[in-house]
Amino acid sequence: MDENYLPTLFSQMDQRNCSAFRVGLGRTRNGGYLFPDLRHWPHLLIGGALKNDTSRVLQVIVSTLNARATEKQISLLLINCSGSNFSASGGMPLLLRPVITEPKAAEEALMALESEISRRLTLMPRAAESLPRLIVVVDEFSPLLRTDNGVFLSFVMKVAPIGRRVGVHLILATSDPCEETLPGILRAHIPSRLALRTLNAAHSRLLLDQSGAQNLRGHDMLYFPADSEEPLLLREFSASGRY
Repeated sequence: MDENYLPTLFSQMDQRNCSAFRVGLGRTRNGGYLFPDLRHWPHLLIGGALKNDTSRVLQVIVSTLNARATEKQISLLLINCSGSNFSASGGMPLLLRPVITEPKAAEEALMALESEISRRLTLMPRAAESLPRLIVVVDEFSPLLRTDNGVFLSFVMKVAPIGRRVGVHLILATSDPCEETLPGILRAHIPSRLALRTLNAAHSRLLLDQSGAQNLRGHDMLYFPADSEEPLLLREFSASGRY
């Protein structure tokens, strides 16, 4: 990943006194910086036609978290089934365990995480709030859906509705936003969306519930958080030039 733009990005976050839970997402039409708070999503679905595009966005998100949060604030579980070489600026000190690259190991990690979530449900609210937020980042989740045991989809269905309460957030990315990869039950549980260019309008509608992502150019994205009425056009931080 080309990290030349990241010092400027981190500087902008420091100037705005951003909390450790805000992530770098993109630049607006007027060149401004957008740093959403992941606690408000509370989960994010990212999709586009190219693996490199979705992986690049995830790397910026993970880099900003690792650069500004402490282990007492955030713990990361990173699953990378995309085949890309995932890295983050300054290393990844927040990782619960080394990056997982195999579907079977990913399923084992998710099942283990369910035990921690069940434990958090038994705690008093104040005790649960003092624990670090668990951020599960999956770069290309389609291989996990193709397994016969349904562990991944079951995990999403169980965790997503209670994620905000127990401090667990899902950031899921795919370069294959088709009906098989984005079943209705999964989309219903992940309310915030980020679309890069898709192959066609049908894939855009699966991601955003409307067409438009198929017409995106270069490093443009459409960001549609759960609390918005329409998507916002963004450009990746790594892209040079103006709209």
